[in-house]
Amino acid sequence: MSPQPSAMTATPAKPAERLPRTLGLWSSVALVVGITIGSGIFRSPAGIAQRVPHPTVMLLLWGLGGAITMCGALSLGELAAALPETGGLYAYLREGWGRMPAFLFGWSELVLIRANALGGIAVVFGEYLLRSLGVDPVDHWVAARCLSGGAIAFAAVANVRGANIGAFIVGIATWAKFAALLVLSLSAFLLGAGRGATVANLTTGTGAPLVLGSMGLALVSILWAYDGWADLTFASGEVKDPQRNLPRAIILGTLAIIVIYALTNVAYLYVNPIGTVAQSRLVAADTMLVLFGRAGVVLVSVFVMISSFSSLNGSMLASPRVFFAMADDGLFFETIAKASTRSASPRFIGCGACGPISLVLIARSATRWCRPSS
Repeated sequence: MSPQPSAMTATPAKPAERLPRTLGLWSSVALVVGITIGSGIFRSPAGIAQRVPHPTVMLLLWGLGGAITMCGALSLGELAAALPETGGLYAYLREGWGRMPAFLFGWSELVLIRANALGGIAVVFGEYLLRSLGVDPVDHWVAARCLSGGAIAFAAVANVRGANIGAFIVGIATWAKFAALLVLSLSAFLLGAGRGATVANLTTGTGAPLVLGSMGLALVSILWAYDGWADLTFASGEVKDPQRNLPRAIILGTLAIIVIYALTNVAYLYVNPIGTVAQSRLVAADTMLVLFGRAGVVLVSVFVMISSFSSLNGSMLASPRVFFAMADDGLFFETIAKASTRSASPRFIGCGACGPISLVLIARSATRWCRPSS
């Protein structure tokens, strides 16, 4: 008698499509944009400018990062159309390299990758919600963490109610933050000239030498700002007409992100010399301060809050589908594979993902609590 293959090495049957396909093309595009545009475009330009002290080179690096991302989007679009299953990258690993690499990827997503990413996004949301209300999150960090936890719980509950409800919330928040970045960019181009902005800022560096290693590190920061464009594939099993809509959504969403990032960075550098950008804690706030005064700083806090919430909610919709696919394959707790009889949405995956994310928040809070006062 031949030995029976283990659950880890056996080739699984193709999982049944138990989740309804409710996400159309534009809902899918909104997910790509909403998940990708978080706080990176508001924060990362300062660190990039510190490493690349010439605005033209900095803009070229943003273009290079966009080109690399688009190459990835074109490749993934082809793969997503060929294998439009719930789980996305997990399913591709399982089919291409076997169950063990897919298993390791799924558990890494749960306890490391997604928990840290979403915990960090939730922290940014809580802090900037307080800032938009005129409250300093440094002095009220407990309230900030409570708001972060509340945002995670809200996103989990909304997505348990159904992918279409979660996608609706993501869609509204995504177009709001996309419009906010457009307002920032157009305001800079239309109002900046009367407030000290000049085209010379786009071509004048600080005089410091360009270092190849520093440029490489800057490119890493740029690619981090673009990270998230692939997450739609986690919810591939809920996209309508996936062979047609998945590639289009990934490519259109990525293209929209590249364009808005380019406009935003040109706006930053048009209004602020690159030396000012390098020293800024939040270059978007400094740009809006020049254009609109203190009211502009409050607006930026609202922009970052909306952007962070949209990214959090989109990620909570898409990424936990990995755990649903794992449970369907017998590589995760069986309960996670149960779908709600009312919404036909995975019942427990959002709650399961909340645990590790909450631990990230607790760890951040404990670090703050134990820090000796000066």
